[in-house]
Amino acid sequence: MGPRLHFLGTGTSDARGVLSEGGFLILTDQSVVAVDPGPGAAQGLAALKHKEVDEVIATNHELAHDADLIKVKTAGNKLDAKRLAKGWVFKLGDGVVSYVAEPLDVREVGAYQGDVLIVSMQRNVEKIIEKLKPKLVVLTRFDKESVQKNPVYLARDLQKKTGVQTIAAQDGLLVDLYSYGALAEQKSLKKFTEGT
Repeated sequence: MGPRLHFLGTGTSDARGVLSEGGFLILTDQSVVAVDPGPGAAQGLAALKHKEVDEVIATNHELAHDADLIKVKTAGNKLDAKRLAKGWVFKLGDGVVSYVAEPLDVREVGAYQGDVLIVSMQRNVEKIIEKLKPKLVVLTRFDKESVQKNPVYLARDLQKKTGVQTIAAQDGLLVDLYSYGALAEQKSLKKFTEGT
């Protein structure tokens, strides 16, 4: 299986009761990494039968309330992750997944260049997408106002305006990055070396 994103929760604290704040998992063949595991993340992991993860990544304490409740394996494959001021950049095989967790000035976006952009719903999200032009955008961290406007419609509108494939994460959503064409599948060299 290829790299996947599993959203445990997609809301902010003011959308509590409507959406969970569990953050998301990055799942690869080598590791399970919890990113910004907020309230409900530990229960979400238990429901998925993940007793422990290889690593917990927190942008800041406020976004990772449940980080101390999640058991981390003592030895495991860690993800190639780079911490930035407002989020993270992850290298996954042949691709890059960027995560913008907090409001970001458009002048700061260059460091978040990648194939997949996971971005918290924010005022200037359209400009961020237009500047980065990833293959796939996943919107998350919806506040009460975004929930009232319907995240699916917000994603559809952003895709029309930017021309970039955009989806709205939902609590429990599993995104296979190969299926969305966001990352190039690694090809086996076997067929090229046969008969030589």
